[in-house]
Amino acid sequence: MLDLASQQECLDYVKLAFEISEKIGGPIFLRSTTDISHVASDVEIGKKLKLEKREAHFERDVSKYTKAGAAWCMAQHQDALGRLAEASKISDSYITEYGIKVNETHFEDGSKQGVIYAGAVEGNFKEALKKYNLKLSWLKIGMVHPLPEERIKEFLEKVDRVLVLEELDPLIEAEVIRITCLL
Repeated sequence: MLDLASQQECLDYVKLAFEISEKIGGPIFLRSTTDISHVASDVEIGKKLKLEKREAHFERDVSKYTKAGAAWCMAQHQDALGRLAEASKISDSYITEYGIKVNETHFEDGSKQGVIYAGAVEGNFKEALKKYNLKLSWLKIGMVHPLPEERIKEFLEKVDRVLVLEELDPLIEAEVIRITCLL
């Protein structure tokens, strides 16, 4: 699931979602919030996507699309885990044509305090950095499921204290705590 932080990301991540979906053979969800959806902004359209023409096709595969029997369910589960791992690899190295990184890390020299954030809180966080002249290291997470665990581990190893910014429920915070216990 890709978590949108700006109008430009809305456009760029739709392209990315289709790209990842085609590579892994599964759906990719885009999560928007009211703050993102109700704001107007200029965006760079970029290169027009070239879509291949193909006929609609549905492969009848009972073992793939039916939840009947433990063996099929376990095989489907392993397949889903493989698709998640592949999606995580793709998103962690992806940079849009305008330089937006899906998962991005910034280390401030001498700062041992860090912030991990995702989604629409990016605007508020960047504004606070400027307004209060804060020198903090930060990790932006654009793909929130699956989380980029290796990148989070690397970030946590370089900071002494971390604050997690996210909207509503502390889902990423809980995962960061879990990852911290594994270090």
